[in-house]
Amino acid sequence: MTTFAIQDRAAGCIAGAFIGDALGLGPHWYYDLAELRRDFGDWIDGYTEPKPHAKYHRGMKAGELSQTGIIMRVLLRSLHECNAYDEKDFTRRLDEEILPKLSADAFSGPGGYTNHSFRQLWQARVNERKSWSETGGNADTSEAAERISLLAARYALDSAAAARHALENCLLTQNDSLVAQQSVAFACVLAALIRGEAFDENLSDKLMELVKNNAVPFVAKSSIASAASTSARSSSFGFASPDALLLPSWVAEAAHNPDVHIDPAWKVSLVYGMSCAINFVLPGAYYLAARFPSDFESAVLHAINGGGQNMSRACLTGALVGAQVGLSRIPARFIDGLRDGQEIVALAKAVAASAPKTTTLFNRHDYDNAGLRLRAYMKDWAPSLSESSLDHVQHYIEHGEYEIAYESLILAAIEEDVLCPSKMASALLELGQSIHLDTESVFDPNFWGRATAYFEKTGSVNES
Repeated sequence: MTTFAIQDRAAGCIAGAFIGDALGLGPHWYYDLAELRRDFGDWIDGYTEPKPHAKYHRGMKAGELSQTGIIMRVLLRSLHECNAYDEKDFTRRLDEEILPKLSADAFSGPGGYTNHSFRQLWQARVNERKSWSETGGNADTSEAAERISLLAARYALDSAAAARHALENCLLTQNDSLVAQQSVAFACVLAALIRGEAFDENLSDKLMELVKNNAVPFVAKSSIASAASTSARSSSFGFASPDALLLPSWVAEAAHNPDVHIDPAWKVSLVYGMSCAINFVLPGAYYLAARFPSDFESAVLHAINGGGQNMSRACLTGALVGAQVGLSRIPARFIDGLRDGQEIVALAKAVAASAPKTTTLFNRHDYDNAGLRLRAYMKDWAPSLSESSLDHVQHYIEHGEYEIAYESLILAAIEEDVLCPSKMASALLELGQSIHLDTESVFDPNFWGRATAYFEKTGSVNES
């Protein structure tokens, strides 16, 4: 798959999530389907305003985002401006832009309604003044998974980073192990779809191969997992089982099996459940994404017309199908009708384009070893480079983006006219080759030529 195709799918994943969220604003949380049809007709085919008597989002306009969508936009802007997932930057934005607008009243704040997880976050962060490492609550909903779609798109070519950042972001608001497991699995599914995998009966086997190869440390080493081990920074995520990675292919088999009938497809909400818990919402989204892999419009509209927690169902479905069709094949009317749609699309394209391009070519053990070597070389070399350059390189090392860190390091040394210690030159040249920067650079298309010329200046490396 070409770089453009992957970037198009990543941008489609991001835009699709926002579109699904906004589609749910008007007909949100109708559990009585007869009432839904009475208020919105037999088929909802686009953005709608909440009715004057609506309990949720009253007074908002068609195409606007819910509070969850607004928070997703905060994360999207952070990803763009930091050129990576920076938890400190994202939480700072929440502290400054979102939490001051919330209260104990669920119907206050931007978007017209504050979901359970963010009410718990507001209580922990504002009232109890807890640190961000302590703010996760027990809400069983899918808001974290919805946000995580952006991280999966940004890190689609690095399965480990996508999963790790998904877990980190989830735990900020939701620390239930089942919610975390399903949310991280959702990120793994999205990343796989963006890379070009099919949403079929074989998808889960491919995800399990990542676990087997330690690319994604999904399950606990022991069959008995403790809550404390569910840490994004531990060697294993500590989930008790890989079941969340097995679910997508089971659902796909149901969607593709001619003996299994859910017609019309919106009735998937009656099969898997209309309620807000992630174990109801996510399987319905998986089903629609597997059934309509190349038809964005049908997928998201069936998600909406199923009622209940249709906003989350449509958001997750939009991300899943957007990851398969790409931004270029999302009907223009969904972009045109989305409030701030042009900004969202521009940011989606920028974030997709900023993603590392080569990580999946590596054996994960070798890639992690490259990171360890790069850290060791930094200790010897650090005193010679400027503080700003060191901070820039260290940022990417900490985020596990070693190709970017390596290229930034060498370019900084070239620009600052700092020679590499001769004893390190050969090893550094081999390290760059091991992470394939001799064939595909990140920033500078002429990087490897400049790098080899730079190493030759030490007098100890010949061009190869």
